[in-house]
This record gives sequence, C-alpha cells and structure tokens, in this order.
Amino acid sequence: MKKERKERLLEAIQRASESTQFALVLDARLAGEPVDLSAEHGGSGWRLGWHWDLGERTLDDVVKQVLPSLGELPQVGIADIRLRSIYAECFSGNDYKGLSFGIADLSFLYVKGSKGNEPPTLWGLVHEKPIVIPASGVVATLIGKGLTLSDLCIGQVAGFTPDMRRAMIGQLSQARLLLDSGGSGFVAGVAIGGIGAKPIAVPAVGRPAGKAAGSSAPSGSVVSTAGGGSQTAAVDSADGMRKWFVVGKTIGPLRLGRVGGEWKDGKIGLLLDSAVDVGGLHLGLTGLCVRLPPSDPKPANLELALDGIDLAYRGGPISISGSFLKSEISVKGQKAVQYDGMAMIQAANFAITGFGSYASVDGRASLYIFAIVHLELGGPPCFRVNGLAAGFGYNRKLTLPPIEEVANFPLVRAALDPAYLSSGPGSLMQDAIGKLQKFIPPSLGDYWFAIGIRFSSFEMIQAFALLSVSFGNEVEIGLLGLAAMTIPKGSEPGKAVAYAELALRVVIKPAEGTIRLEARLTDESYVFCKDCHLTGGFAFYIWFGGPLAGDFVLTLGGYHPKFMPPPHYPIVPRLGINWQVTKEMSITGGMYFALTPSCLMAGGKLAAVYQSSSVKVWFIAYADFLLSWKPFYYLIDVGVALGVEVDLGIFSIRIHLGAQMHLWGPAFAGLIQIDLTVITVTVRFGPDKQPPPPLRAQEFVESFLPPTLKGSPDSSNVIVTQINSGLIREEKTRSGTMLRVVNAHALALTTQSLIPVSEFTGLKPQDALTSSPPELGIRSMGKTGLRSSYKVSINGRTEVRKNMRASLVKTAVPDALWGKSLEEGKVPLPEAPKAITLQAWAGLRISFDPIHPQGALPAMAIEKFAYETFDKPIPWDDQLKVAETIAANERKEIWTVMDDVSSPRRNAVLAVLARESPFDVNKVNLDELAEARESYFQADPKICRLGEAFV
Repeated sequence: MKKERKERLLEAIQRASESTQFALVLDARLAGEPVDLSAEHGGSGWRLGWHWDLGERTLDDVVKQVLPSLGELPQVGIADIRLRSIYAECFSGNDYKGLSFGIADLSFLYVKGSKGNEPPTLWGLVHEKPIVIPASGVVATLIGKGLTLSDLCIGQVAGFTPDMRRAMIGQLSQARLLLDSGGSGFVAGVAIGGIGAKPIAVPAVGRPAGKAAGSSAPSGSVVSTAGGGSQTAAVDSADGMRKWFVVGKTIGPLRLGRVGGEWKDGKIGLLLDSAVDVGGLHLGLTGLCVRLPPSDPKPANLELALDGIDLAYRGGPISISGSFLKSEISVKGQKAVQYDGMAMIQAANFAITGFGSYASVDGRASLYIFAIVHLELGGPPCFRVNGLAAGFGYNRKLTLPPIEEVANFPLVRAALDPAYLSSGPGSLMQDAIGKLQKFIPPSLGDYWFAIGIRFSSFEMIQAFALLSVSFGNEVEIGLLGLAAMTIPKGSEPGKAVAYAELALRVVIKPAEGTIRLEARLTDESYVFCKDCHLTGGFAFYIWFGGPLAGDFVLTLGGYHPKFMPPPHYPIVPRLGINWQVTKEMSITGGMYFALTPSCLMAGGKLAAVYQSSSVKVWFIAYADFLLSWKPFYYLIDVGVALGVEVDLGIFSIRIHLGAQMHLWGPAFAGLIQIDLTVITVTVRFGPDKQPPPPLRAQEFVESFLPPTLKGSPDSSNVIVTQINSGLIREEKTRSGTMLRVVNAHALALTTQSLIPVSEFTGLKPQDALTSSPPELGIRSMGKTGLRSSYKVSINGRTEVRKNMRASLVKTAVPDALWGKSLEEGKVPLPEAPKAITLQAWAGLRISFDPIHPQGALPAMAIEKFAYETFDKPIPWDDQLKVAETIAANERKEIWTVMDDVSSPRRNAVLAVLARESPFDVNKVNLDELAEARESYFQADPKICRLGEAFV
C-alpha cells in the first residue's frame, strides 16, 4: 500500500475513533488502480469521500482503458498529463458544509458556514506540488536552469476568524494555502524558485479590508522561506506589501539587480532594479514599478512609479555622478515620504561631494544639506589644508555617534575618503544614503549647523575635524575628528611599518550639565605588522549640572583592576598592544592612568605566552598603584611570574616561578612573596596595615577648601553667590565698589556653599520642609557625621515674601571627601576603590515673581488703535495760565527732585490727583529714589523745562 494512501486511511480511522457513531471504508480497484470509498457519520456531521490513485499514468492511458469507445484524444497537449490521483469529497456539519475535488494535484475547494447572517465562505484553486518550468538561452542566463512554482493558490476568503481558520485546516487540509495567509477577500500566492512564500492577501474589490494579519514581515526584514534556497527582502507598508528576489545577472551592458512584486492601493505591481553601463555612462533605476488594478485591467489604468535613479559619467580625468531616492519613513509612528539626493564631481585636482534630504512632517519641511570640497588650499607643512566641509539641518536632528563609531561616521569618513560614498555604480543610493538616514533623521524643532576642515601635517598625518552646534529642543555642541598617521609617510596602510588611526569626540550639553571628551585608537591601528594591534583610549568627563554635579573622571587607558566604576563613567581600553606573533605565540601589554574624586590610580601589565599542543610557556609582569587623597595613603602591587607546563600524555609537569611585592603606607611597609613551585616564601617588613591619622580641622581647610580672598570677611571663601537671570549690567562706583543693575521682574540668584549644608537657620527653602538632609561626614577627618548650618538673609529679613520663591539647590559631592567614616576618629583604608558621589544640600535659589500694579489697564484689541485723519479743533481756554517752570540757572540733576522748590510744586499737583483720582498708583513717594539714584537709573537723569532740548 502506498504511503499516501495508508496515511489517508489511517486519518479516516482516527476520525472514526473520535466519532460517536460509525465510519465505513471500502477498498476497490478501477482500471487496475486502487479506489478508496469512505463514509463517516458522527456528532459533528457526515462526510463522503472517493479517491482514485493513478500514480504516473497519463490521461490518454486511463481514457483508453476506462472509455475505449472514445478512441484517440485530440492532440492539444493534454494526452501526456500525469493524473497522479482523482478525488472528490463532500461534508456537512453543525458549523460548515462544503466540497472539494481535484485531479493531477490541482484541487477546487468550496466551504460555507452554517450560522450567522454573513456566514464565512471560502472557494479557490490550490496546487501544492512543484511545477518545473525549464529555461534556455537568454532566459537561462537570467534565472538559471529554470523556475519551480509551488504552493500555488487563488481564491476568495471571507468571514473566517483565526480560530475558524485553524479548525477548517484541520478538517480540510487543502485549505491551508488559502487560510494560512490570514488575508480576507481575494487571495493569491505562489512560491517561486523553490523559495516558499506566504500568499499575498489582496482585499476584495468593492469593499474595504484591513491588511492581512501575518501576511508579511516587518519593514526591511529578510524573510526566510519554507522552501529553503535564497532569501527575499520584504518591504511592508501600512497599505501594501513588497517582495523582492535577488537576480544579480549581467547581460552585456544590462545588469539586473532584483525583481519583485507589489500589492498597494488595490493594485498589483511588477518591480525591477536595473542598470545600464555604456562606455563611461551609467544609468541605474531603483524601484521601477508597473502597477495595474486586477479589478479593471485596462491600459488606461496602467501606472508607472520610480523610487530612485542614479546617473554617472566617467571619462578622462572627470567623473560626475548623482543619485536621487524616494522612500517612506516613519516619524513618531506616522508615515512620511522622504527624498534623498547626492551629487559628486571628481577631477584630477579636486573633488566635490554634496548630499541632502527633504521630507514633509506634519505639513512642515524637514531637510539637511552637507557639502565637502577636496581641494589643496595650502598652508605651512605642519598644517596644510586640503579640504573643507559645511552643512546645516532644519527640523533635523544630528545624532553624534559614540566614540566606537566615529571612524565610520559618514560625515567624517566621507571627508577623509572621497570615494567613501561612491563604492560602485548602483550602490550610491542604497548604501551611501542609507548610512546617512540613521544619523540625521527628521525631528521637528531641532536645528543644526556644522563646519569642518581637512588638513595634513608633514605629509605623515591626515586629519579631519568637524564642529557642530545643535539647538532647538536641546542645545548640543560637538566636535568629531579622525586622524591617521602612516610611517613611513606615503605608505599604504597595509604595507606601512606603523599605522595609527585616532578618533576624537567632544560633546557639551548645557541642559544635561555634562562635558564629555573622548579619544580612542581604532581597530585599524598597528605597529610592525597588522597582527600587532595598537589599543588605547582617553576620556575626560565633567558633570557641572544635574544630579551628578561635581563629579569628574580623567582616564588614559582605563582603571585599576579592582576599581568598580559607576555606570556613568566611560569604559576606556588599555593603552597597549595585542600581538599574535605566530599561531602559538602571543604578546599583550597595557598601561593605564585615572583620576577620580576618590583616588588616583596607575599601572600596567605585560604578558607573553607560547602554547602548542603539548607545551605552554608564559611570562607575566605587572604593577598597580593606588593613591588616596588626604589623608595620604598608598597601595602598590608589583609582580613577575614565569612558568612552563609540559603535557606527557599520561601526566603533565608544571614548573612556575614568581615574585610579588605588596607595599603600603605611610608608614612604609609591605611584604614580598617568592613562589618556587614547591614552596612559597613570604618576607614581611614594616608595620601592619593601619589607617592613617585623621586630618585636623585646619589641615582639612587648607587642603580641600579654597583660600581666603583678599578683603573677604569669611575665614574661608566657601560661599558663592551668582545672579542667574535678570542682570542688566555691572558698574563701579567712585569708591571702587561693584554695583549690579538688575531687572527685578526677572531676577533669580543662587547662593551656595562648598561645604554641604545640614540645616538652614535663616531663609529656608520651601521644598526643604518636606525632605531631610542627607547623612554625610568627613571621611578624611574620621567623622561619622556632619553638622553645618547655612544662614541667608535679605536686608536682615529671613522670611519669604509674597512674591519670593526659595528653592533647594542640590549637588553631588565625592564620597571620599564627605562620606561617613565607619568609626569615629578612624579613616578607612582604600582597599576597594570606588568612584562614588553623594547627593547633598548646597544652598538656595531665590527668584521673584513680578508684581502687577493695581489699576493696570487690561489688554486692548488691536482694532481699538485704528484711527481716521480729520480736523478736530480743540477750543482754547483763555483763562488757562502758563505753568511756572524751573529757572534756566537752577540745577538740573536728580537732587533737585527733592529740593525746596520742586517738592511743594509736586505736592500741589499730587493733591489734585489724589482728590480727583483716589488710586494707589497716584500715591507717590520719592524718598527711596532720592537716596538710591545710582541703583535705580541706568544713567544720570536730567531735569529741564517742558519743551527744552538737552544739549
């Protein structure tokens, strides 16, 4: 019994065993071939089936045996069709009824639900077995020996939920190809070239349908198909799907990159990536698409589309190339169309590269432009300029890469290598522009500009530096650089005795309160040969704002092996070499230096190892230094070891010698260990490790607090007061005192102490009432607690006024300085170094809300200021008298405001105003004005007669 027939009968028996009634299976023969008849009845309904296995017999052979009276079949190409099998099946149950029949692996299916106003329905044709289409001639050059089509399906699916789909596939396995896609409406699919692919779901014509769940992969993903073979790239969007197949064939001047299919906006499309090279001219097309709606396939509905084009000409010393690409991007979950372009001109003595991008996001333009000029501009040998770069971005965010990626950052690499963005015809758009989309995405409210310079030094160092300023949503100042040194000069990197490539990254973020400076040797650096890699990095971080304010780190080559850096510290590789001399021999070495708020560390290590299948020889030497701040304390570890190990099969022999020296102090002490394989000798000298004596108060002040300024009333200059906003100008009086003129409506000032604050005895910050001060100490003095009071008063007053805001200023302080000692009077040993900062109270921030005057006028509509020009005669009262004015020989300075002449005249006018308009605004008191004229006026005021001009 054939395997397929056996499985089919076992499946019927299985269903019968689950049935509550009966199943009947009959085995017969027709034309010498087996026929299976089955009838099943159970709780879910009934099923009738007929299956005739014909194997490799052809249609002509079966007709002659079963219906000999028909004679010969017409010669139309169907007589040699191999039938394989003919079957028919129908079923009816509580939920579904349907039928299926097929011949030669081609099946027709029809299913309809039994419940609901709009029951689920399915019909279609499926063909699972492969169909081989041989190829020859030019077609074979493009696609190989031929195409294999499998999993062919076409039909209609409506109303099936995921649970219904799984149930129907279990009941009618032939429906898998139609239901697996998850699509609704018109469904079609095929797997080409042995590459399995899920069917493409096409919405039913005439009514809307959502994108079929599971019908495609995410945008830009690579779909690995069931049939094996090559892979297809699927590009999916909200309203359609694309599937690509790589061809990679060249026929004369024509090159075919990819072909594909598309479903979008109710239309089926054919996709093509191709290029033509004729002489020095190159023309490439990306995403050429021909679309046609299947519901109305008229020539008038034919639609052409093109995603991109690239054009290049190379002839003699001149080469010109350009690219243009249209793509869909996602900005905060919304789809947008982006246009990217690039142009290059190269000649014998210069090269120009320009690229840019444009997109419309929420109706607002988003674009950037960047250009590079490669041209010898001259200069001294130590700084010879040979290139410039500049660019800007509008509603674009410039993302600066981490130090590890600076060497491959497009704006830097393209400036050093003119050919970086033109790796070959046809790759300009996909590769070069793709590199830029990652780093310069659309971002509303972000702007930037950048300038760069390329230079050389003594023809040995080639370098490029790019300065950028980003602003808008966040201010960021960045400096990126890359320098390459070749020894001897002019040698190719792979043939030089030494080649070093150093990347530089500096980022300043004022809002974040950070300055980050990093430099690192790239993986391309080597000395002697390319197997002897140079490694190393440098970092200098400062935190001047935010929760980490006050912290810093300076490191060259990393940290002490026992040091545990916090997460915000940079990771820096050792400054050294990694040399694989031979397959068996390797040499590694590294050095480091680091400075943190808690300690200073330095050291290095050198190791040489030879290891074969049976012998291992090694040599290791190291030195590590750790120094703590005052009170001064140090730990030093130095060691050397060498050994040999021989594997003799049954057993191995291992001999090792070594010496280690551990020093500490003060007082100077330590121990020396000698390792002689069979015995270890330890020699101690000096006292045991003991904590250093704590500092006295005067020693602490002199060591960690700034010196007293000349004329300062404080014993130490530890209090800093600064105006944050509202400062108009600064000026000196005749006595030399500095006066600051401020805008009272925008005034904000900060006063803080270098010594952490534990309580406020004067003006109290409003947010300090709901929190408690951090628990601190003075570690270098052996103190388990810190008590410091801070008093702030304004003109002797310590209460918060109505329009005043007093808030707490917090900062980060080093644990090594202000941390608590474990025991009063004892300073802990720096055995386990940690760069830890603690949160502390530092001072107050005082600001003032503007006071709106009483009786102020409300805002007026602009229409109120409209006017007409016509005569409005003003009647003159003859009884009016001319007001007495200040005599010409009288003083005209600020002091005359309060003299015996001005005061009575002014008081008479104010009395009339107070009687006729009794508002507070008319109550004038000029006493403070007269006493503090230099603080109120930006210039010395002048008083004159009405109508008199100043000289």
